[in-house]
Amino acid sequence: MQSLEHKKLMSQRIRLTIRAGLLALLLVLPESLVYAEDPNAQLRVSRGPYHVGLPMELQVHVSGFNREPEPTCDAQEPKGGGLQFVALIPNVSTQITMVNGRTTRTESVTFICQYQFTPRNSGSHRFTPFRVTQGQLSVETTPYSIEAETLRPDPKLKLRVKLPDTPVFVGQQVPVAIEWWVDDRLQQSIQDYTIRSELFESPDTFRFLPPSQQSGGQQTLNVQTGRGPIQLPARAEERALGGDRYVVITSDRTLVPLEVGQFELDGATVNANEVTSWRRDLFGGRRPSAVRPIFAQDVGRTLVVKPPPVEGQPESFAGAIGEGFSFALETDRSVVQTGDPMVLTFTITGSGELDPVGLPDLATLLPPNRFRLPENEITGQVMGGTKAFRVPVRVLDENVSEIPSLPYSWFDPQLAEYQTTYSRPIALSVKAAQVVSANDVVSARPLMASEEVESDSGQEPSPQSRLRTTSRYEADLAIEIDRDRLSPENGLSDLALGTIYGLSVLWLTAAWIYTYRRDARPEETRRRALDKRRRQRIEEAKEKPSAEALSEITAVLRELVGSRSDVPSQEIDQFIASCDEILYSPDPTNRDAMVQERVQRALSLADEMIADTRKANQ
Repeated sequence: MQSLEHKKLMSQRIRLTIRAGLLALLLVLPESLVYAEDPNAQLRVSRGPYHVGLPMELQVHVSGFNREPEPTCDAQEPKGGGLQFVALIPNVSTQITMVNGRTTRTESVTFICQYQFTPRNSGSHRFTPFRVTQGQLSVETTPYSIEAETLRPDPKLKLRVKLPDTPVFVGQQVPVAIEWWVDDRLQQSIQDYTIRSELFESPDTFRFLPPSQQSGGQQTLNVQTGRGPIQLPARAEERALGGDRYVVITSDRTLVPLEVGQFELDGATVNANEVTSWRRDLFGGRRPSAVRPIFAQDVGRTLVVKPPPVEGQPESFAGAIGEGFSFALETDRSVVQTGDPMVLTFTITGSGELDPVGLPDLATLLPPNRFRLPENEITGQVMGGTKAFRVPVRVLDENVSEIPSLPYSWFDPQLAEYQTTYSRPIALSVKAAQVVSANDVVSARPLMASEEVESDSGQEPSPQSRLRTTSRYEADLAIEIDRDRLSPENGLSDLALGTIYGLSVLWLTAAWIYTYRRDARPEETRRRALDKRRRQRIEEAKEKPSAEALSEITAVLRELVGSRSDVPSQEIDQFIASCDEILYSPDPTNRDAMVQERVQRALSLADEMIADTRKANQ
């Protein structure tokens, strides 16, 4: 009987333990796992009808994703229309319910991918599935189609985009005028208008210069571009046409074609809302109560873009197209030694597009046997109405007396011919590179009597005299004859004196050996002293500013190479050239870290040369 009751009690304990474990498991599991739902996506489209040129709204509603990370929305643009992603809108809601004292917390996470679609052509437009991805999860909508119709042009509106009738050249600055004609009786009823043109929505093919403020009031035109809507400064005036009076709003822009070809452009369009009825608000003001869409379209335009002619193109042409270009040349120094770097700054100014403008082939203008040019591509920087190029150059010939006048050519589209200008010559003073050899090292020899006068005259001693003074010893060499002072009772013991005498003999012997070796090979001693000082200069360059450090280590390496006839200088030359590129680079990013790396590399090169020389002299 007791055994049966014991079994029942154990069974109840096991069931309670299992229930407690399951409850604990539910409590520690993430809520997204407890109340997880399958991810799904739904496409919601604004209510029709849909018209050509009028934007419509599309939303992709996604549920079943986690709160983080943020998902990505992808969609393919349908043919005959423009699809633009507007925003990703997250929405998190939490619901808490209590039933019989039990609390349940439910979290719902949804995301909305908002798009805007503008039909360009009438007819059917099919949307392929929109895709939303979060981590490894991805959901898609079902395909969807709409029908867009073209509004009948309203005679009270007109739109004109004026382009040149003749061909233009790529890179040429082309004037473009946008004219919007509004019937005088309609101008107070227009709301929410937008002007669109294929010309404005192709930034990779046509670029427009920033608009300049126009005189004639604060009038603006709302134009849709490939990067969103913009407001262009405009002027307004009244004109008569066919017995009707119009208010003409005009904005002038400057077009720069970026590609060559013949472009058939659809007519620009303007879509607006006309207020058909009004109502009064609480303060007596007029508010629109009903509107209708109105529409106007320009005729199609053809724009022909040609490249500059190949015939008669000079070698100094480098893509400049426009009018009135000038070419200036400056240098950071006019007195140099052969092999030393100097920076040439080329400045190009003119009325034209400067981004594609480059430099002509400098190898044809500066002889390679007299000037060493950089091997990498030379890029310039546009600042205001100029473009500047900084080019590091080395003079290789001490007979060079100037940088000659250099030509620069551009194509003038108004004259349809090439023009050439010249920079001013720059005089140079080029000296042969001076190399410090081991013979130039001043040895540490004793001062002569004639040399002591120099320090007694009150003048600052020269560095050479400082070196020579290191070997002068001011010691009292008189012989002591006083027996009492020499007696051990008044001084040191015999053992101590013997030790001192022995150490003195050893010291004198070592000094004699060192002096003998030094005098036997004086050139090697001088070389080692100079090499030690050179290496110390490289070490000290670590604490100097970047420009001074690079100049110091390159100067030391030049001295090391010049003082050795058996050292291959190609690797050293490449290293010095890389230091000069960092020194004269217009981009200071990471310069300090690169300089420290170059200092360590210079130490390694110096140690290799010093070690190789010592091995060769053993």
